[in-house]
This record gives sequence, C-alpha cells and structure tokens, in this order.
Amino acid sequence: MSNYLLSITIPTYNRKNELYKRIIELLPQLTNEVEIVVIDNCSNYKVEEYIYNEIPASRDKVRVIRNITNIGGNANICRCFEVAQGQWIWTLGDDDRVHPDAVKKIIDEIHQNAKNAKIAGITFSSGIYTHPKDIIINTFEEMCVRLELSQFLSNNLFISAQVYRASPSRDYLLHGYNNLNSCGPHMCMMMRMIQDQYEWKCSSNQIIDYIAPPSDHQWSPITVSKALPLMLESINDIERLSKSFSKGLVPHLYGLRFKELFKNLYRSNRYPTIYWEILYLRYIPFSSGYLLFKLCIMLLVCRITRPICYLRKNKHISKQSKSTYNDDRL
Repeated sequence: MSNYLLSITIPTYNRKNELYKRIIELLPQLTNEVEIVVIDNCSNYKVEEYIYNEIPASRDKVRVIRNITNIGGNANICRCFEVAQGQWIWTLGDDDRVHPDAVKKIIDEIHQNAKNAKIAGITFSSGIYTHPKDIIINTFEEMCVRLELSQFLSNNLFISAQVYRASPSRDYLLHGYNNLNSCGPHMCMMMRMIQDQYEWKCSSNQIIDYIAPPSDHQWSPITVSKALPLMLESINDIERLSKSFSKGLVPHLYGLRFKELFKNLYRSNRYPTIYWEILYLRYIPFSSGYLLFKLCIMLLVCRITRPICYLRKNKHISKQSKSTYNDDRL
C-alpha cells in the first residue's frame, strides 16, 4: 500500500512550456507524503526525457506515464484516477497557475475532513467561482438549491479546483468513462457520488489561478452546449430531480453570447447542429418562457447565417480550385 497522502496528477498533451512551469511551482511545496504524476497523452515530444533533463530535481519526485496513443482529453482525465497512488487525488490542469501554498491548503483540508469517511471530494474556490464560506453538500437536492448551480457547475468542470478521495472515486470511474462525451466525466462521477449519499466539501480556499486559454484552444460554446446536457444521464431519479437540476443548468447551457455564436459560425465554416439542442432537452421541463424565446432566437440566427456559411464555404472551395488550376498550368 502506498504511503502517499496526496497524488498531484497532471494530464498533458503537447504543452511543454506550461508543464515546465507547473512542475517548477510544485517542487518546492512537496513533502514525503505527496507525489506528482504526469499523464502524457502521447505528445509529439518525449515528456519524461524533457522534464528530467530540464529539471534534474524532478527525477526522484515526478513520475511520468505515457499513453501508447492519444485517447482524448476527457479520457486522459479519467486516467488520473487509475494511476494515482495517493489516498487523495488532485487533478491539475497543466495550464493553471498554482498558488505557492496550494499543497499546504489541500493537506490541511484533508486532515480537517479525514474522520468523515463520507466526504468523497473537495471543490476549492477559483477565479471562476469563489465559495463565500465552507459548505458541505449532503444531498443532490441540496446541491441544486443551496448553491448558485450554474457557477458551481462551471467551477466543477474546472479540473484544477477538484480534489477527490481515491477509494470511492475509483468505484465510479466506469461511470466517468461512460460519460466522456459530456465534456465533464469527472463531474458525472461527482454527481453520481452525491446521489449515492456521499458528501462533497466546497472550500473557500483558493489553490490555483484560472488563466483563459488562447481562443484557438478554447472549447466551442456550441460544442459545450451540446455535450453538457448528457450529464443529465448521470441522474438516477431523473423524473424527480430534473426540475431542480435544470433550474441551474439551463441558464448555464444557453447563456451563449451572440458574439460567440457568430464567431464560431464564421470560424467553423459549417452549419451548427443547433437543432440537436432541442432533443437534449427531453428531460428538462419547458416551464420557462424565456428559454423558449431564446431557443427560437438561436434557431432564427442559424437560419439567417446558413446561407452566409454556405457562400463562404463555396468561396473557399473556389479559391482552392483556382489554385489547383494554376498549379496544373505550371
């Protein structure tokens, strides 16, 4: 059995500079009861060789595991629960700045809650959402009612704010793998654990700074709005709990700014499958006139922009054809 109290797991792919910064930030904070595990999603460079050469002090303190192929970002998050040897698991994004006292804060929280075996995890405050005070969530209904659910869900999607108790989390790992397409397999695991009478701690302490990624590395809001409703499948008693859950979830899913919508339409060169959004709402009660109004507006926007996307795509094809014709003449 491992003697580690905490495993800091860092899923990574082709982010050499960011990974270097995270390890430099973490090394001074390590103790004998903390390990660092880097899960390399088959990057284009040898992560282990790079880390050990650039940071010699990491040789005995950082373990690198390389996937034989790229399994996708969500699956690589689930891998964290497989390879960690500690009693608790911190899933840390390789592009999130770590506070100088982050490890100490986590260990203090672990010790405070060590006697309560029902606590399955801790969500720390972040730049996305700050808990005004420490809260322990006991039931799924309490999570929906007591918290500002849309902000809470955003903060739970943020993997770097989460610390999990290893033993119960691994029992729900299959549920995470079964919900990879939700964009939040770790959150599906958390929701199922709360439904099964585990408790969840929301801490007012902050351990990382959220840094927005470049625009070309950000998730498309259209993709996210299609994927997140799949988390409803994580709810056991969907008929009873969907109303309270959807009150917080719906504004989160459909709070897309029109500027973002147009930007993604222009960048993607394709007609967005916004119609699928209605199908995903099969479990959500249509009690809100505002939601219906917004959906109608979004569908209207798609109708208007479809010819624009079509013309732009044809223009791009025409340029390619012209270029090919000129090359043939040469």
